[in-house]
Amino acid sequence: MNSAIHEFLLFGLKQARACVFVGSFFVLLFLSNHIPLFGLARYDFLFIAAVGSYISQAWKIMKFRLSDYEHYAASAVLCFLIYLNFFTNHYIYDFRYFLIAAVFAFFWKTRVYFTVSSKERYMPMNIGFLLIASFIWVAENISTYLGAWKYPDQVHMCGAWSPPVKSPRGS
Repeated sequence: MNSAIHEFLLFGLKQARACVFVGSFFVLLFLSNHIPLFGLARYDFLFIAAVGSYISQAWKIMKFRLSDYEHYAASAVLCFLIYLNFFTNHYIYDFRYFLIAAVFAFFWKTRVYFTVSSKERYMPMNIGFLLIASFIWVAENISTYLGAWKYPDQVHMCGAWSPPVKSPRGS
């Protein structure tokens, strides 16, 4: 039991270590309103700095490796289609649910192996994707709250997460 608790705490410490740079995301969020980005969109700057750094740190710290993953070209095409759908879903049909199904089908057999302390463990890649998506959702909501961006349905509001201003009757 002590070994399991130790490994769980070590897992948390390694995740915190991987998130150190991501924690600086909030500093970057503040600074990106006040420093020149030389033509780079603020959102792209933030995405490259917070998410990319976490992935590379977690990969290194946790010693990730994949099994039953051989189709790099097909996954690159899938990534491209997901990215394309992100921009086109307001103009043409939103293929998000088909793309999610494709990700789950494509990575159904893939396992991600990781090492917390000394013992290598694994989980299905799709579980890893669900965990990553959950944490990104939390980070995105915090970022929206801090004013990193406003979605189209928030533009008419006074501020991020503010209730819409009601017009007085009769006007």
